[in-house]
Amino acid sequence: MTEKPSLPQSERFLLPVSPVPKLRAFQPYYRERVLCRIATAFELASTDELPPYFLVEFILPAKIGLRKDLENRFGPAPDQEAEKCRRLAMRGFFDSFQYHQAVIQCEDRICLDLVPSGKVTADERAYSMRFLSHLKRRQLGRE
Repeated sequence: MTEKPSLPQSERFLLPVSPVPKLRAFQPYYRERVLCRIATAFELASTDELPPYFLVEFILPAKIGLRKDLENRFGPAPDQEAEKCRRLAMRGFFDSFQYHQAVIQCEDRICLDLVPSGKVTADERAYSMRFLSHLKRRQLGRE
């Protein structure tokens, strides 16, 4: 059995940090459920018709105003109930633990076609941190 050479304590902190954050992905069952809700809310035949932003494996911070871009692409909601259905479907995606982790870790926001469109601000990171701490407190309360 060979042992891995270990670095002295003083050199361990000099190792470069990877510039690419470890992004999270939804669990497959949850991903499918959320994408089906979004596709149904926008009256699409399948999840394959969703924009590329939703089809990448990892969660990325979305451009501010993404819902308006979706309405421009797929048309406005025909009535109040359809609008409510769209808001609830999007909430399942954007109020997730994985999405807020991405906001904390990433620098750029991404539009529907996977093009960077804006930066994540310190205030948005702080909001995501508060949101995650709220989720963790709520989860601890359930156990």
